[in-house]
Amino acid sequence: MRPGFIVYYKLPCDQRRLQACRYRCSPRELGFSSRSLSVRARHEEAPSAREQLGKPWLRSQDKGSASVPRVPFRPLRDQRMYKYPVSVVIPLYNESEALVALLRALYEALETESAPEQYRGQVEVVLVDDGSTDGTTALLRNILRDEYNAPAGERLLLPSHLVGVFFRRNYGQTAALAAGFDAAQGEVVVTMDGDLQQEPQDIFPLLEKLKQASLDVVSGWRRQRRDDPIRTWLSQVANALIRTATGVHEVNDLGCSLKAYRADILSDIQLFGQMHRFIPVLAKIEGARLGQMEVRHRPRRYGASKYGLGRTFRVICDLVLLHYLTRQATRPMHWFGTIALVLGAIAVVLALLPNALIMPLLGMIAGVSNLSRNPLGRLVSRTALLVLSASVTLTALIFLGLGIVAEIAVRAWYAQEAAPAGRRPLYRIREHLERHQQQRAVSSFGFRTT
Repeated sequence: MRPGFIVYYKLPCDQRRLQACRYRCSPRELGFSSRSLSVRARHEEAPSAREQLGKPWLRSQDKGSASVPRVPFRPLRDQRMYKYPVSVVIPLYNESEALVALLRALYEALETESAPEQYRGQVEVVLVDDGSTDGTTALLRNILRDEYNAPAGERLLLPSHLVGVFFRRNYGQTAALAAGFDAAQGEVVVTMDGDLQQEPQDIFPLLEKLKQASLDVVSGWRRQRRDDPIRTWLSQVANALIRTATGVHEVNDLGCSLKAYRADILSDIQLFGQMHRFIPVLAKIEGARLGQMEVRHRPRRYGASKYGLGRTFRVICDLVLLHYLTRQATRPMHWFGTIALVLGAIAVVLALLPNALIMPLLGMIAGVSNLSRNPLGRLVSRTALLVLSASVTLTALIFLGLGIVAEIAVRAWYAQEAAPAGRRPLYRIREHLERHQQQRAVSSFGFRTT
């Protein structure tokens, strides 16, 4: 007998199927008999993690125990069974012009003699269609079903292991990456864009650095960026702000989509909102070791950028949230309480200010000279000060109440033993297609670290 984990899964039906694919068995073999099951993990003496997965009836009775940690729905480190050394996840949104060229470039990088022998023909490519409206969905579906008619004189060459995930509608890049991470079955997951501004050949140097330096995340750095100067300058400013706000200085270019992650690190990250650009920061919060290396960057050849100036304002809002998550997430009362104390001190100072100090200022604002000599003016000025002091005091009380509510919410989050049954999924899948030329099942590919 050795320590193990009892794990129960609570997944939407789309994610249950992907999770079962990771274990190479059906959802029923994992004990999925209803639409919603519970998620729970607890250290105790158990035969083995694999045996426990097949026995969902092994339940612990102390449901309210505070010692039961909350776990994400993805498999834990010792329970993963990887089918490929690497999975490449590529979100697609209106990329019909670049899709065929992208697949051809991936084939040349992953399947030909230029690829390292240990990876050649053994890399999974996961394409996530994020509700495209320009024909990308139909084109990718035809390619996966071998129904694509190539132009005369051309031959479409595809990676050996190609997976397509199709969303019901557009959910955004964060949801697309989350779906790709759920579907990927590689020990290392590499992300890149579908517009061919990144070189697929740069995947293998990232993997080499990840392995040799014992890192968990390696991010690409577009040092010689081929975008317009304004976009490049805004990106540099945004990256500087993010590094300052979060304290993550290992990565200079968080906006570069070409990154390599260990799959077990991704299992600890909960993606939400528009957090795709901050995945290395979220990984650092979970204790990941970060690194970076320079990658090549091509000028845009296909389509137009999906991001505009409005993204800058969203990034600023996300920065406030990230600062809170990285510095105060486990002690929100310290953050809100500090603001409340500062506002309370300001209110006390305003209430105690003597008329001799405040009268000249109010007179200048009102455009009235010698306000202090007018009895009505003295009354109005003192009343205004009291109203202002009361307003600041009320604001301080609001922040104090927010701190209490946030503290209760955080404690409830860490104390709960499972995700709520009615939790809204991040995405919904319309279709999941796979195309394989050969299969290989290996438990480890040498990327593990201690």
